Amino acid sequence: MSGQVLTAPEPDGGIPENGMQQYGLPGGRRITRVHRAPPDKSGPGGAGGGAPRVDAPLGNNANNVSARDAADARRSVLYRLRETARPLHVNRNARKCGRVPHGSRVEIRLRVEDGKAHYHGLTRCGCWHSCPVCGWQIAMHRAAEVRAIADAHRAAGGAVYLVTFTLPHDLGDRLRPLYIATVDSYRYSHSGTPWLRMKKRISYVGEIRALEATVGANGWHPHLHVLLFTSRALTAVELDELHGYLYCRWSERIVRYGCRAPSSEHGISIVESRRDDYLTKMGLGDELAKGIGKDGEGDSRTPLQVLADLERTGDVADLVLWQEWGEAMHGARQLTWSRGLRQRYAADPERTDAEIVAGESDGAEDEVATIAPDTWYALLAGNADIMWRLLDAAESGGGQAVEALIVQTLVARRRRAA
Repeated sequence: MSGQVLTAPEPDGGIPENGMQQYGLPGGRRITRVHRAPPDKSGPGGAGGGAPRVDAPLGNNANNVSARDAADARRSVLYRLRETARPLHVNRNARKCGRVPHGSRVEIRLRVEDGKAHYHGLTRCGCWHSCPVCGWQIAMHRAAEVRAIADAHRAAGGAVYLVTFTLPHDLGDRLRPLYIATVDSYRYSHSGTPWLRMKKRISYVGEIRALEATVGANGWHPHLHVLLFTSRALTAVELDELHGYLYCRWSERIVRYGCRAPSSEHGISIVESRRDDYLTKMGLGDELAKGIGKDGEGDSRTPLQVLADLERTGDVADLVLWQEWGEAMHGARQLTWSRGLRQRYAADPERTDAEIVAGESDGAEDEVATIAPDTWYALLAGNADIMWRLLDAAESGGGQAVEALIVQTLVARRRRAA
């Protein structure tokens, strides 16, 4: 399918190169410069922070998502949040995500298995932590993998435990040093002869590790959720021994980074995992999108909730938090598997984040529509919502609905231009 040939915008969608100096938000709001006050505390990891200020108030210019049922609304929310995050990316590829074609056409395909539509032929960033659309797609893929392996392990007679590692933090602590302290202290607890003895004691099989971070009145709160696989259920005595060992090693290490020693109760928690609740805690649950408009636990918010608040209010404090999250997680993996665990239950090798979001499917697909790049850019001009509306149309009415929406959008654009 092709339309009237129109002049396309710049290849990166018109986003300025100096994205770290000037930001555009939905509704025409712009931030020209952001300042951070000097750090008010320091430690081995260089932790510190300060209150930001902005040259002029941003005001409130909310974008309301149209009323749709919960399942359909997820797509519109995630796509609109991606537009909010787009100009804030340092990575040029992330700023092109879902917007810039990388070939001669943009295709809309429909999966035969579930009737879900997706694009093929658009640049995708595969950024699990800073792209709402890619992040959700990656999380759902990883969740299916983890669930399948956990279920297979339980079916084979094994047990699965959720172990949470938490470190004390203070307002003003920067996220990156906290993240480094968290990961290094976990590795320390899982090293050396003492850990080898503990592994044998608990009939250790393997682990899956995920980092979660929330932010609240006391600043950033990173913590590790580890899914621990054992070949049998552990006794109460063995669980107490495991808890004591992990707490001693964990607390010993994190104090070297300037953190306070956590209490035994809050530093380490171990619970047997029999349901899918662990997926949400590991950042892999469907609540990733459902919970955007809800409050976090207590006064805490997930990074995605911070981005949603930024889109709604334009609060510069949320802008600084969102930027810090992206910078701190640069190069980090969403999940880390212990050696041999996947091979024990999964025949397929692990796919990279880029492979997951590439748009390729193992199942049968129908091509619903083909859009020429010039028509695609014309559709996007001043109407970012068209990206998710086209997919909705493909699912509800196929190629005819897509073509009708394209014609309607282009006609409306010409009328506005006139």
